[in-house]
Amino acid sequence: MKNKFIEINSPESFAYIGAKFTVSGWVHLSWFDSDTGRPDWRIFVDYLGLDVKVFKGGSEHPRLDDQNVRGDKIYFSINCELDYLNIHFIKKSHGRITLKIGSPNKAMTSIYLPLVVKQFETTATGRPEILIEHSEVGKKEIQYEQDLREYYKEMQKVYESRASKDHGKDYRYLYGDNTTMGFEIFQLIEEDTEKFDEYAYSLDDQREQDLNERYKDALEWRGPLLRGIVSQFNGFELRVYSNDHDKHFHVIHMGKGIDARFSFPDIRLIDYKSFKTTIGSRVEKKIREYCLQPEIFKKFEKEFAKRP
Repeated sequence: MKNKFIEINSPESFAYIGAKFTVSGWVHLSWFDSDTGRPDWRIFVDYLGLDVKVFKGGSEHPRLDDQNVRGDKIYFSINCELDYLNIHFIKKSHGRITLKIGSPNKAMTSIYLPLVVKQFETTATGRPEILIEHSEVGKKEIQYEQDLREYYKEMQKVYESRASKDHGKDYRYLYGDNTTMGFEIFQLIEEDTEKFDEYAYSLDDQREQDLNERYKDALEWRGPLLRGIVSQFNGFELRVYSNDHDKHFHVIHMGKGIDARFSFPDIRLIDYKSFKTTIGSRVEKKIREYCLQPEIFKKFEKEFAKRP
């Protein structure tokens, strides 16, 4: 396993390891260049599971053998150790983990070393599809990081478009960033005979929906950033506020001026935070039916469980 600046001699790719093991090989001295202009004598080591998520990370000061030099490269070794806090993640990956070995020099490309923790092998460890999944961990992380950079770049355009329409208010506090779109709630509202005002952000929401779909794998890998949103689409939002005192959630439509409070777990309309617009009985009933679906109800339970 090697690139132009670092070469791992031991262990080899897909080698069996124990809880303690040593990584050694050759490293170019420019690996330790830093922004400060002084050498940073560290090697960054992240431990990734098959889900391409880091379950342990840190930096190590390698042992450098100044008696074993090859041009601009020097022989190094670092001691690595897994502990009991890592067991869950290793088991979930059928014993297959990947070391990401990185540099303090931002110009350097990290190297990925797939390994197998023998103690945690399962019947699935040797399956061809698991082996393929293991071999692609590094490639997937690189792709996800690239996808997220592109996603944020495109989302910035969406935010700027929203900002031009929000009359001085910050759209992020009105509506939320990086939300999960609730197609079902939109369909329920669309079925109703009530007419709603044109929603100024509809094209922006559609662009966000398209971006969320295009980059869904990278977003799932990144994990949620926004708390409290249970479902949202085309201006409608179901939100649980962490600082509310009793168990209720809000049904919000910014364009229509709706902010209705519903009780939980019986999903009944309590009152309105704003009386600008009310919800008709048909819509109330459909919201209740939607929220009582098992998968949506569980989302509410998880949000309420996060309250202090």
